[in-house]
Amino acid sequence: MKRTCTIRGKILLDTFGDWLKSDYNVLDIGCGNGTIANIVKEKYGCNIEGTDILDFIEFDIPFKKMENETTLDYDNKSFDISMLNDMLHHTRKQEDILKESLRVSKRVLIFETKPTIKAKILDHVLNWGHNVDMPVPLTHKTPQQWSNLFSKLNVTFKLRESQSNWFYPLSHFAFLLEKK
Repeated sequence: MKRTCTIRGKILLDTFGDWLKSDYNVLDIGCGNGTIANIVKEKYGCNIEGTDILDFIEFDIPFKKMENETTLDYDNKSFDISMLNDMLHHTRKQEDILKESLRVSKRVLIFETKPTIKAKILDHVLNWGHNVDMPVPLTHKTPQQWSNLFSKLNVTFKLRESQSNWFYPLSHFAFLLEKK
């Protein structure tokens, strides 16, 4: 599991590329145990904080437990970037959490799994093994479906496809969102 997280972290960093900077204040929404937040912190040296509906943080990063799945207890524009890494497909309230993410930060980064049968099965199995209490509604979207939602939210976006890795069985894409 640890090797998978390290490989996934490298794929995420390669995909985000120059969308992250060392002087950014970053909020990792749905940070889980904090593995990706820690990888981002180490790579970029940015200030990072995690938040999630469950508290099972394992790394030395500031953490705030969410009161519910759609409310972020932060002031408007508290962060340069909010990240939602492979977490949007775990909620049926994607629009609400995106609105909140855009409220608390200047930009939003999304890293999501491509919606394939293999992705849905692996995601369900891996999350069950990682944290049995994890909600897994599996509401994956295609890039076009995300684009439709972003238009509804009145945001501009850039899309990047991740590069495949032989050791990692899933494919991802990333978005950078900004309010118009």
